[in-house]
Amino acid sequence: LALLRAGASALPPAERIARDKLALAYEASAELVAFEEGQSERFSAAEPVFDAETAARAREEAERGFRKALRAKRGEGKGKERDVDGQRMRREKFEGWKAEQWALWGREDALAKLSADQLAALDRILREGEGEEELKVPVVAAGEPTDDAGQAVPPGPSPKSAVQTEGPPTALNSADSSQSSPEFRDASLIIPNVPEDNLSALARRRLQKRLSMRKKRAEAAGKVASLEPQRLKPGRKAKCAGKPTEASCDDDLLQTPGAGPSTLPEVEDGEVTAGRPKRKKKSGLSRVAKARRDLDTAGITATYLRDYHLGLFHMSALGRLMRTYADASEDVGTHISGETISLLHDLVVNFVGEVMNRTVT
Repeated sequence: LALLRAGASALPPAERIARDKLALAYEASAELVAFEEGQSERFSAAEPVFDAETAARAREEAERGFRKALRAKRGEGKGKERDVDGQRMRREKFEGWKAEQWALWGREDALAKLSADQLAALDRILREGEGEEELKVPVVAAGEPTDDAGQAVPPGPSPKSAVQTEGPPTALNSADSSQSSPEFRDASLIIPNVPEDNLSALARRRLQKRLSMRKKRAEAAGKVASLEPQRLKPGRKAKCAGKPTEASCDDDLLQTPGAGPSTLPEVEDGEVTAGRPKRKKKSGLSRVAKARRDLDTAGITATYLRDYHLGLFHMSALGRLMRTYADASEDVGTHISGETISLLHDLVVNFVGEVMNRTVT
């Protein structure tokens, strides 16, 4: 490279050859491509170890620098006397800083290499965080106007010279200004326990859709819908173990009374002869539950994920995408870093912002 730069600088501009005219500038032999692929595999294998060693050295240097900054400067000490109180204070300050830093570094390590199960656990954390934010209702006085976010709006200045009109009230000034809920809603979806006027517009729409879909599912199943605003835990799917009693079982395996001989398939002794075989459930936590436990231990919350631009995408969808490529080729990695997801967030936000600016202008 040094010889090429020297030759390019010594060659007159008139005798220089354009890059698109020189085949060697944009073509590579098969041997060079194979060599680069082999080197890339070596670097890929050594990169995690190199990153871990670099991070460990940087953290040790940070601890050493902070401890050095806490030392008493020249001329500020007690001379030959030992400053016991000052040493104790500096030690406590260093231990507090170290605990905070290691907690922060632990969260960074937890998000440095995310698998599909960890992405599903992050998705659950974000959904639960959304449910908690929906139920955070600010305290607003009755009749006080609110904005779309549910915050109280300060009253505007009323000039003393305003003209007071008298007359019968009309339909325009008789309406309540604090009412932000749409008219003609389904009365069965109104929850008396949650003041929806104080919810944000996004939280109100999400809550109404949740209750509407819950009511449709209950009507289809012939049950009574629960109008609790909290998210309900998903129930267990019906299984046809033993004597089938639900309509979700396979109709081909059911024996109707008075229909002659049994229509069940012939099976050998010892096998289940009615319905589907019952699956054996493994004891212990699932992989997603274990990943969720580790994330909770590291202090990963929904607020932390949103602060670091990790709350825009559906994490479970990213996990399924990684599994799809893993099934196609075993050489493709099945992990993604939180930094990459944050970078994707910035790219999407910048792209959408650019589109909106060009659309408006």
